[in-house]
Amino acid sequence: MRAGNIEQATVSIGPDDTLATALARMKLYDFQQLPVLEGDRVVGIVDESDILMAVYGHDDQFRAPVRQAMSARIETLQVGRASMRCYRSSRRAMWPSSWTETNFSA
Repeated sequence: MRAGNIEQATVSIGPDDTLATALARMKLYDFQQLPVLEGDRVVGIVDESDILMAVYGHDDQFRAPVRQAMSARIETLQVGRASMRCYRSSRRAMWPSSWTETNFSA
């Protein structure tokens, strides 16, 4: 590694890994979400709540594959896109409908 270069690793999970593996990896790295990768392609995202909802009352589900609990409907943005586009995308997905663009400051 040359000076000025920073190596980065992505913590991820595969769609056929178990929910137990995904949760353990989240806890190890103190993350609440992990991208689900198949090779180099993002095929979904899984978060703690997805896992907990899948296993609630069914401990055997910890052995189920991540693909059963992940969200496959994801939106990606190119690096360098305006933050407002990211805001709009996020707002559609999870922010209260009462929020407007005037609530966003970045």
